Amino acid sequence: MSAREQVKAALRKVREIEKQVQDLEDEAAEQMDLAVGIAMENAGLNPVENIVVGGWECDNRDNLVGTCVYDDDEDPLHDDCLFCHAPEERK
Repeated sequence: MSAREQVKAALRKVREIEKQVQDLEDEAAEQMDLAVGIAMENAGLNPVENIVVGGWECDNRDNLVGTCVYDDDEDPLHDDCLFCHAPEERK
């Protein structure tokens, strides 16, 4: 196999892997949305269309996800976790 053919084959493989990664990321996002929806329902919170799962740990016992969750439409700066309402020092 020539160098050109090897490069083409390697690039095809890279594209296949990138597609698999994207598919897994999409599936993970769907599962996270499902988990957050269940946690919100369990806590008696109204559904939110544009949920963002942040990086802060949330210690509210009703938050089964364990990470702060934000309403991206109402709180674009992600200051107010739907569960713990984020401490002032994080604002």
